[in-house]
Amino acid sequence: LRPSAIEGGRDIAVLLVDTQGMFDNETTMALTSCIFGVSTMISSHQIYNVEKRISEDNLQHLAMFAEYGRAGVAPPSTDDEGEDGEGAGDEAKAEPSAALREQVPFQHLEFLVRDWQDFDDEDDVARCEREIDGYWAATRAIEGRAAEDLRSTREQIMSCFRSTTAFALTHPGPKVTKKTYDGSIDAMDESFRALLNRYVRRVFGPENLDPKSIFGRAITALELRRYVATYTKLFAAGTFPAATTMLAATVKTNNENARQTALRAYQRGMDRECGPEVKAYVNTKKLELAHTYHRKSALAQFDKIASIGARAAVAEVRAEAVEAIDNEWARYSALNSARNPLKNVESFLVPAVIGMVAIVLRFFSSTCSSFSDTCAAASDTLSFVTTATFMFIFITNITFFKMLADYAMIIYGKVASGEDIMVSLATTALPKGDEAAAPPPAPAAA
Repeated sequence: LRPSAIEGGRDIAVLLVDTQGMFDNETTMALTSCIFGVSTMISSHQIYNVEKRISEDNLQHLAMFAEYGRAGVAPPSTDDEGEDGEGAGDEAKAEPSAALREQVPFQHLEFLVRDWQDFDDEDDVARCEREIDGYWAATRAIEGRAAEDLRSTREQIMSCFRSTTAFALTHPGPKVTKKTYDGSIDAMDESFRALLNRYVRRVFGPENLDPKSIFGRAITALELRRYVATYTKLFAAGTFPAATTMLAATVKTNNENARQTALRAYQRGMDRECGPEVKAYVNTKKLELAHTYHRKSALAQFDKIASIGARAAVAEVRAEAVEAIDNEWARYSALNSARNPLKNVESFLVPAVIGMVAIVLRFFSSTCSSFSDTCAAASDTLSFVTTATFMFIFITNITFFKMLADYAMIIYGKVASGEDIMVSLATTALPKGDEAAAPPPAPAAA
């Protein structure tokens, strides 16, 4: 976790991913395409490592892959084809906002040139940065290029990435290339270490840490995991899937993320109201109002995220979200009901009434038992009924009596430590049946 100035100083999770080499004698163009496609689609900061200079081939490869990847994450319009391959029309598509349609699909691209040999003064890091910035500005410039393909390549790159930069590192030194090199930093050239130090601080500086966003929204770590799983399945065959397939998969994953986000939002809200950490019983009307509020808020989050793709597909996932929320509501309702102090009161009330009636009748029957066998038999029967009744109450509610005993021990401990008894009674909830009584704390030292 590192702080991000872009996120107002909030910590964000930073995942650093390295890929295998590309454009060599061992990697096929198809595999290279897959690596480029997946890495570009899951990255917020894509580092393209090239040797000695940024060649026109590097730019053309990047433009081709970026433009292809763009088709997989660009918000669909109502004119796009539906999932069945036929035009769906305005009624079948959820229309994304104009701002979302015009948004650049990928975030930051940086060329990292290794073994750079053209610095005027390698010991002046600030000057080296200015020189490479000038080199990149000249390389990416569109104006003044007569060839249409050169202009088109640069326009494609600039239209696919929100920002582009470049940095260069000198050769790390001859000792690093030896077979006996053990990874020691001291073996690297001093100028290389200085440039590397500057580069690492630049990449991971708070001002440059931007959360990954898809469809204009910053995603969480769990959402990124789903996107990675989706994209790796698409590219598992080692070939580029159709752009429409990538787009459909991206939209489907976005809808699933919307469902999960809505469910988590509802759970967080209801946990505060009557979750496992809440001990007290909540009034049914109050709980229903809380459920209505958090349900509405959660579904509003769903609607905000799932704003693209086929409306039928979005409606289907929304129905799943509603069902999941309703299932959670049943769980929270049952959890709160179990805390109701009047729950199963009949198990106390009915036997207690029978016992009290038996006691009263036995009192009257005992007045004539000395001279009436009938009264004596009735008194004995009522005595048995009284004893059996209260034994039944005790046995069937032994857990509750244990809870009362634990509660009394907690109150006693608080009072023994100096707390007012009325404050203790007001702030202490009845413990659950599976919670042991806490031992009374030692009295506070004077």
